[in-house]
Amino acid sequence: MTCASFVAEVFRDAGYKLVDEATWPQTFENLQWGNAVHKSLRKQGAQKSRLDEIALNNNALRLHPFEVGAVGEMPSAQWPVTYPRARQAAAQLTELWNQLVPAETIGMTIRRLLGL
Repeated sequence: MTCASFVAEVFRDAGYKLVDEATWPQTFENLQWGNAVHKSLRKQGAQKSRLDEIALNNNALRLHPFEVGAVGEMPSAQWPVTYPRARQAAAQLTELWNQLVPAETIGMTIRRLLGL
């Protein structure tokens, strides 16, 4: 589960379906990402039951933070949002983010946090 998936599930549990997951593409890239998460958790010693659950749910569908963030900004009457609409809104949100927070600033912050 990604951080974006977690947020979507919190809303779902509260009775609000943010996205129409049936319209989300299942891609090889997302499948690889899910496999990498599984492998990393296995190396970290995650419980077998949790690893089995992750493997079962790795369906190559992945919600990205800017997609869910952009959907959350939309009026709830527009929920659940289809993938094409969420991607369009996410692109606008990403562009705004990049204007407000230059990549150099993010890199400097990460280096400072890591003590580099």
